[in-house]
Amino acid sequence: MAYIWLIRHGQTDWNLEDRYQGQMDIPLNSTGLAQARRLAEYLVCQGLNFNAIYTSDLERATQTAQIINQRLRLPLYSDERLREIFLGSWEGKTAQEVQQAYGHCLTTGHVAADGESVQQVADRMTQAVKEYIAKHPQGQILIVSHGFALSTLLCVANGQPLERAFQIDIQNAHPLKICWDHPKSA
Repeated sequence: MAYIWLIRHGQTDWNLEDRYQGQMDIPLNSTGLAQARRLAEYLVCQGLNFNAIYTSDLERATQTAQIINQRLRLPLYSDERLREIFLGSWEGKTAQEVQQAYGHCLTTGHVAADGESVQQVADRMTQAVKEYIAKHPQGQILIVSHGFALSTLLCVANGQPLERAFQIDIQNAHPLKICWDHPKSA
């Protein structure tokens, strides 16, 4: 049985602006950098033997992973499958702008028509995690990714419907430890 520590990247200015980032490459702000440093200290204090860090290739996640790894000194792997959901025409817009233009989609739990589906996100995240677990079947790994992408992974791990991902709020730079033991869905 493997343990996975899910970590959403540190804060960005777009988080503060309530702006949809999706797969746009936005860096951490000063608060996000400080959050990543505090998280690194927390993980060191856990005294656990982590096997590796896997991170999204987007800058905000990569910066978070690199700061953590300055303290943990683990193998660090970048994987584009760990990216946030691609939101097409919604990317760069504020939540208010999306609500005004696409409110009908939000009430039905859908995302941008020209973007990625929730199922597609869950499939690529699950495929990646299964590969990591195959490499570290009894280990503990860190995955640094993005809020919605991690929410879909939580749904898969807990056998919950993917629609539940819309209600899960993963905070910036706060780890969630899960046991990956034969998820019930994909």
